[in-house]
Amino acid sequence: MNLDSLQKQIKENGLDALYVNLNNMFIGQDILDEENNILKLTGFSGSAAELIVTPDKAYLFTDGRYELQAKRQTDNEKVEIFINSRDLYDFIENYKGGKDIKIGFNPWTVSFDKFEKLQFLTDKRKDGKLAFVPSGLIKHNTSVKKPKVFELDIKYAGESREKKIKDLLKHIKNAQIDAYLFTAADSVSWLLNLRSDYNPSSPVLRAFALVDKNLNLTVFSDDFARLNSLTAVNIAEIENEIAKYHGQKISFDKNSPVVLLSIMEKNNIEACHFFDVCNEKKAIKNKAETACMKNAHLKDGAAVTKLLYWLENNWKEKTELDIAAKLFDLRKEQELFFSNSFDTIAGYGANGAVVHYRPNEKTNKEIKNGSFLLLDSGGQYFDGTTDVTRTAAIGNISEEMKDNYTLVLKSHIALANASFPNKTPGMKLDAIAREVLLKQGKDYNHGTGHGVGFFLNVHEGPQRISPKESDYPFLENMIVSIEPGYYKENAYGIRIENLYLVKQSLENGMLKFEALTLIPIEVKNINKKMLTKDEIYWINNYNQSVFEKLSPLLGKEENNWLKNHKL
Repeated sequence: MNLDSLQKQIKENGLDALYVNLNNMFIGQDILDEENNILKLTGFSGSAAELIVTPDKAYLFTDGRYELQAKRQTDNEKVEIFINSRDLYDFIENYKGGKDIKIGFNPWTVSFDKFEKLQFLTDKRKDGKLAFVPSGLIKHNTSVKKPKVFELDIKYAGESREKKIKDLLKHIKNAQIDAYLFTAADSVSWLLNLRSDYNPSSPVLRAFALVDKNLNLTVFSDDFARLNSLTAVNIAEIENEIAKYHGQKISFDKNSPVVLLSIMEKNNIEACHFFDVCNEKKAIKNKAETACMKNAHLKDGAAVTKLLYWLENNWKEKTELDIAAKLFDLRKEQELFFSNSFDTIAGYGANGAVVHYRPNEKTNKEIKNGSFLLLDSGGQYFDGTTDVTRTAAIGNISEEMKDNYTLVLKSHIALANASFPNKTPGMKLDAIAREVLLKQGKDYNHGTGHGVGFFLNVHEGPQRISPKESDYPFLENMIVSIEPGYYKENAYGIRIENLYLVKQSLENGMLKFEALTLIPIEVKNINKKMLTKDEIYWINNYNQSVFEKLSPLLGKEENNWLKNHKL
């Protein structure tokens, strides 16, 4: 499939446009390149993308993280790029004004929530009717790969599958429904304590699960037939299984494929929409998960710290890909390592200004004196998931670069050191970090933080720290990143990211952040004159804590280097 042939089919099928997104039927989950329709059609590989394909042109909608990347990867004669999240709706609302139009979509890849938002545009359109029609022109691709499916040991998971399912009963009764259909693959993976190597960086099991008021469990997956006490039904059988609840009530999350609504209507089933209770439960880590995550970060901290020490002494004649490969080798040495949690972002100089840049053979830069290397990476371990960003100065950097690095660090510290009431929404937390940069006329075009799963997706909701769409309340024992940044186009990028556990303060009952990431903050990048005494204390205290916890895992020279990270 290519863009030209799809545009021809759109015209032949009497459509005015086709809506394409990144999903297959497992909405919101990471996909492989071979499943990525937008990559195939446009060349754009970013993780946030929607596409409107018309017979004449394609219109790509993404966000600020990918503004530079989208320009680099697409043909501007064939693809027009939009950055603002509102642009998609504005475009559809005004497309071919005054005429009736039909836009095709795949109902397996569009969530009920998204479909509602698109349908809202049919009422807003002033001139001409707008119709969204199911279409088979765009497939919900799933790889033919046969994964290994395995159970996560309870010593890591902390709770058995049976207990988690039993706990759902009160939610089913309170909602006065007959069954709950879970369609988020990471929720199902958490509920069943199952994982797979389908996509190693996101080791979720691709499955749906139906739990009814009698605690009957039906698992829908094409990835396994039977595993210990569990039996799976092929996803193709989902309509037949749902039909057994004729005349009853089934609830599912609004992020489920909209096709399920038509299946339920066809079988006289009342569809009720509730929040995915597993999504909330897995965000609040239990005691075992918390202890395991701390252990995973200890090992990961040792690996990345070894890399930073090695980099300082061995950067000459090395490339971005060399750095990424070296870091992978160091992580691989750690106990219970499974995979990277995403493709390592190693951006030197101008490449670092591309927020989610990933090096490849075409873009790979040699590391040279006088700029920053932005290194964003993470690991998947059987006992946890990590994600960290450090910005390493290569050789001698300018005073301007030090000043901007210090501003980003001040932004990070402002939020990392904050106390806040229980149930504070992410939008308010975002403002604490962003204010530091805004006062200097600077900003970053991405969120400040995201939730992190337990040996699951490295990006996990419902909590996030962002200036938009982040009103979910923060609760104790959630895990979140703090990662402000600054990006100077065609020059360099700066980002400093740690993961934190949300804890209740014993002193005042407020919530605060406890650092999980154990990797030093580079003091040679800092303009000390820009820091307050409290900020200097935070840096020295953090680096001292890193030294004390990592020193047993490091060599003598690495420890000598690490203990000198003081202001």
